Amino acid sequence: TMLVYKEVFIDDQWISLVPYQLDEPMRLSKNNPSNDQLYSLAWFVASNMVNVTPSSVDFNQKMVLRYVSPEDNGNMEKIMAENKELITKNSLSQLFEVRDYLVNPQNLTVVFHGTLRSWVSNQELPKKETAYKVVFRFDDAKQLRIRMAKEVPLKEKTS
Repeated sequence: TMLVYKEVFIDDQWISLVPYQLDEPMRLSKNNPSNDQLYSLAWFVASNMVNVTPSSVDFNQKMVLRYVSPEDNGNMEKIMAENKELITKNSLSQLFEVRDYLVNPQNLTVVFHGTLRSWVSNQELPKKETAYKVVFRFDDAKQLRIRMAKEVPLKEKTS
């Protein structure tokens, strides 16, 4: 087990970055994120954004926001607020069963394809085939940060 920890100085303050949980070995690069890095962080993001209940949505979203690029924080907070409203207003629980995924290291994207299952109370709603896209930026400090994460049209690949 290896814990990677980094402190950076941004806007007159030290920021401590503690990584998400790593479950398997991955190849790291100093110049570009590897497919392993992209997949691992994208899976962390998608799991926390889509596999939610009314009681877990706040915590899950806070976990994801820790890895959002400062430039994209406002946009992600808007996406998350809309999702939170849908979940809490309808007492909705969701589970995303991933069938496959596509990593595009040139565009820093990962798109998961699968079945979204939803429940209101104990009543399961019709299953929905969908895609979930996570877009990253690799900043000057060589950190992989989230730009955007949201459900996208099923036909979308890795663009």
